[in-house]
Order: sequence, then structure tokens, then C-alpha cells
Amino acid sequence: MWRLNINEPERDVYWVDIHPGATSIGRSSTNTIALVDSSASRHHAEILFDNARDVITIHDLNSTNGTYVNRRRISSVVELHNNDNIRIGNVIFYLTNESDTARNQVTGTHFFTREIILEALDEHAVVLDDVAQKLNTLMNVASLQRESAAQLKRILMLDEVKIVLAPEFQSLQDARALMSIKKRTVEVTATQMCIPIVEADQVQGVICLAREAGSQFSRRDMELAIAISHQTALTLNRLRLLEKSREQERARELLLRFVSPLEVDYLLKDYLKSGKLPELVEQKATILFADIADSTAIAERIGPKRFADFLTRYYQDVTEIIFRYGGVIKYIGDGIMASFVSTSTQTVIPQEIRAVQAGWQILNRLRRNEFSYDGEKFVVGIAVNTGPAMVGYIGVGARAEFNVLGDTVNTASRMQGYARPNRLVVGTLTMHVVADKFTVHPIGEIDVRGRSAPVQIYEIAGDRRAGTP
Repeated sequence: MWRLNINEPERDVYWVDIHPGATSIGRSSTNTIALVDSSASRHHAEILFDNARDVITIHDLNSTNGTYVNRRRISSVVELHNNDNIRIGNVIFYLTNESDTARNQVTGTHFFTREIILEALDEHAVVLDDVAQKLNTLMNVASLQRESAAQLKRILMLDEVKIVLAPEFQSLQDARALMSIKKRTVEVTATQMCIPIVEADQVQGVICLAREAGSQFSRRDMELAIAISHQTALTLNRLRLLEKSREQERARELLLRFVSPLEVDYLLKDYLKSGKLPELVEQKATILFADIADSTAIAERIGPKRFADFLTRYYQDVTEIIFRYGGVIKYIGDGIMASFVSTSTQTVIPQEIRAVQAGWQILNRLRRNEFSYDGEKFVVGIAVNTGPAMVGYIGVGARAEFNVLGDTVNTASRMQGYARPNRLVVGTLTMHVVADKFTVHPIGEIDVRGRSAPVQIYEIAGDRRAGTP
């Protein structure tokens, strides 16, 4: 008995038995097989079955887009054979002779080689294109598993499809599925077929197909399953690249809260390799504190909304200055803390000079009243201190926060109280590095809570470089 397996886009796959005589195919409803595909002509082709000789032929009825048998356009009557495929527009017909069971069925182990993949792709390009269009719209792995299974069920008319990805391999009990994963083979029995999903030369999953007893898998079934497995692997790779891109963007957004765009690119290189932001490590750091004096009273005078508007503009301007000099910023109430360390992108200018340059520019803008609001002038104190500190990120993923910890930080915070009104003070280690760039005046020793010895501080009184900020 001759049968046509008909695979038409957007419709479930179905079978049509070929009876003796003529079987017409086309878009008109008067045809034996009526198609909905717009690229098919109204009366496209005709199949003739000579039952006496068991010969089946096809000829094109002068259609617009032609009739193809085994990927070749026909121009005359062509005799058909078991397992031939016919294409009319976007519809694929597979011809089988149900009595020729030896050629229809396939069992055993088949190595999942590049050659078998290319053969499957070549034989079933039209069907695969339809599958690819559906898979390429997906945005996550779970939907890929569902859609790939649905397409396999539809195209191969299966009873069951199960797709298991690598993270679930440990719980897999199916012996043939495990063999398919381990040996990269296609395992076929009378009622089951297992195909690996291979991406970047690694087995990333396995597809298990099941069909009721008495309806064995054919070589065409195996080729189609391999082709869809390959498309599933390509989609899986796309989704992983997409997730990697999303992860990189999340990390970038996180880092941009603290560091300049230049430093973000530097940090992302390590993050994408290790999956971690830099952890706390001890290193020399130069810490800048800038704090608005008497902010509570100011907020009370001008109102919380107007004060919030001022703070937003103030933070934007100060952050831009800090980033310009390679600092990493952290907001603390109505003040800011910035840390400057030596990195691969910041090695030419010492961190102490960059920190003082940033503080001096903030101070200049204060003196020009660029941080005033509706006539309300603000007083800011700026302190810069250098020494050892623990510098890095604490937390996980998007919840990570940049931190600088240690005595150097605490001392800079206490020094800031001696920097008002609108002064810039520095510690001893900072002073030694910047003394030839800036005019420095000693202030004297101050007591810092928590320290047994007093701390010597200095005021930055001018820039020796003729107005360079």
C-alpha cells in the first residue's frame, strides 16, 4: 500500500493513502489533496497509480512554481519509488510503500557524525526552515524544550517526546539515552529513538522519542529527528550567548553605579572569565570624602523635595568629576566617598594626584557657586587620605556592593570634619606625592577617634600647574 506523509507548514502532519487511478494535488478544494499553501497552484500536480503493475508516477500540471522530486524540478512524467520526497511550494510529501518494510525501518546504533547531520539537513531543508523560524523566536531554554518537543511530535506523529538537558543527566535512568549521551550515537529500537543534542562539540542534551508498538521508525524519521536535534543545538547556543550578553549588561549596569565606563570595561574582562567581581583584597588606596555641612538644617529650610533635586544635580556633577580621574564612588547619605587605586587603566598618573585633582575641581566649582540652589549656598569639606585598605565587592550578582574598609577610610572620614568651610585637606602619605604639583600648607596634628597617635594633616592651597584642574 502506497501512502503520502504530508508536512504542510502551520498544519499537523497527516497521511493520505494513494488509491488506483489519479490523485490530484493543488490549492483548489476540488483536488484530492487540497493545500492551503499560497505558493501552490490551484491545480498543481497529479499522481497516477497503476495498481496492476504497482507503478506510481507524478507529473506537473504547468504549475507556476514547479514540482520537485528529490530536490529536482520535473518537466515530464516521473516514476516514483519508496521513500521519495516531493515538494510543492512549501509542502513536503514523503512517499512510502508500507509493504516494503525492510527499506522503511531502521534500528540499531548509528554514529552521530558530521556526515549524518549534513545528510539530514540536506534531505529535509524545507521542513527544517519551518522549524527554525519557530525556534528562533524563543527567548529561554524551557520554551525551547517545549517547542522542540512539539515540533517533533507534530512532524513525526509521535506518542511521546522527552528532551533532557545536561544539568538533568544525573537523574536520567534510560539506558539507551545514557548510551546516546556517552557515545554520541543515535540509538533506535522498534519503539524508541534517542538522539544527542551536540553543541560546540559537546553533548548538551538528549532527545528521546517514543512510538506505539507496531509503527517502527524509518530512516526518514531518524533524519528528521537528527535535523531538528541540530536546530535545537543551534538555538541552545543562541540562548546561551543571549544570556551571557544579558549577564554582561547586568554586570555593566551594576559597575556603572560605582566606576567610570573605562574601568567598567576593565573589570568586565575578569568578570566574564571568572563570573565574579573583584573580591576584597588589601592594597594601597587613596580615599576622598566630601560631605555637605549642616545638611539637615538646609533640607528643613528649602524643603525635602528641593533638597532632593539639589542632591541629584550635585551627585551627578561630583560623580562626573570623580569618574574623570578614575575614582570609584560610593554614596553615603548626603556625602560621597571615592577610592582611587592603581589599575591597568590608571597607571600613568599616581592615584594620590588623581584624587587631589578631583577634590580641587569640586572645590573650584563650590567657589564659583555652581553648587548653589535658589540662592542657598552649600558648604562642603573634602579630605583625602592614602594608606592600606581592603578594596573590592561584597555580595552576589546584582546585589554586590563596592566597599573600601580599614583605618585609612576611617581616618579620611574624620579628617573631613577639619576641611570646612570649603577646604581640601590631605594626610601625610598623600602630601608627599602631591607636594610638587600643589601648594601645601601644614595644619597640624589632629586626634582621630580609635587611633592611639595623632594624625598630621595638610591643606591644599593652590594648584602649581597654572590653573589645570
